[in-house]
Amino acid sequence: MSNFTQNILKVELTSIFKLSVLIMVLGTIYSCITYKSIDFQAMRPGQIKLGTGIEKIDIHCEFCDNPNAIYNLDTLDQPYATTSLHFLQSLKENLEKSPIFQETEFAMVSSDSLLSLLKDLKLRKKENGLVILPDSVYINDTIITQRQRYQTPFYLYGIIHKIGCRTYDRKTMQIIDNYLLEDTLFWPPQPTIWMLDTSLPTAGEARIESGIKAGEAYAHYLAPYWTEQSRYYYYGKKQFNQAYNFIQESKLDSAIHVLQQFGKEKMSRNITMMNLHNLAIAYELKDDVVNAYTMADSSYNVKKTELTKGYIEKLRVRKLDKAALDWQLN
Repeated sequence: MSNFTQNILKVELTSIFKLSVLIMVLGTIYSCITYKSIDFQAMRPGQIKLGTGIEKIDIHCEFCDNPNAIYNLDTLDQPYATTSLHFLQSLKENLEKSPIFQETEFAMVSSDSLLSLLKDLKLRKKENGLVILPDSVYINDTIITQRQRYQTPFYLYGIIHKIGCRTYDRKTMQIIDNYLLEDTLFWPPQPTIWMLDTSLPTAGEARIESGIKAGEAYAHYLAPYWTEQSRYYYYGKKQFNQAYNFIQESKLDSAIHVLQQFGKEKMSRNITMMNLHNLAIAYELKDDVVNAYTMADSSYNVKKTELTKGYIEKLRVRKLDKAALDWQLN
């Protein structure tokens, strides 16, 4: 082998060695970067504007005082009464959780109590409140459908429910809203129709669960509610960890300051992307959705990742929610 060939080989081997070392160093650095899940609650808007300062809500519930009376009804009426009872109880429980009803008194009233309320004009003028009356309940719990998924048939059992309610101003008894809730509650699919009998709730249990789910959905239609949110935060660098600890202590301004100062340093494109992503989360937790969206968009422009892309979509929804909440709460 000539000296010339040996020199070229040495140069190539040296380059390969340096590249390998660089890859190992970078691998070590980025292997330290991981995710931390940050969980929090965010408020979502209802679909209509009820206003604030509501002192009392009366919900017409014929069987709330004596649920056992349902079993004395005609067999055809029992399913509707059962679903209606659990719908109204769930509606009350979920409305009580709404941030706009923290100081509101709730009452489940019978027909006699409701008639007394309607006749007493003086009582109606004293309190700012609402009266909610169910006016229709329809259920069909015999739905069994066969569908194709990846060329394999599977079977679904579901229960359709259609529940109508009217909401009135308690002072004037003028109607505020008239809404028909329509939905279908499905249970997990089964590979054969014979397995439906062993894996499904009874008809009575299905009607109860349907009423509970419908009550929650209707409450969320009427009023703002809290939802559980989760975000992926980049963790592993000293500054990221420090900001994360501040977030855990609810010191959001301190977390933002750490990340902003870190952003002034010279860093790789990848770290810049992570820092902006984390900064967006800190702003969102502070309920500054505008700045959060700006930081997330900047992060995505530095380096396009599916994680940040999905996060931007969540922030877009939160921006729309905030506009709706401002309208409903003011």
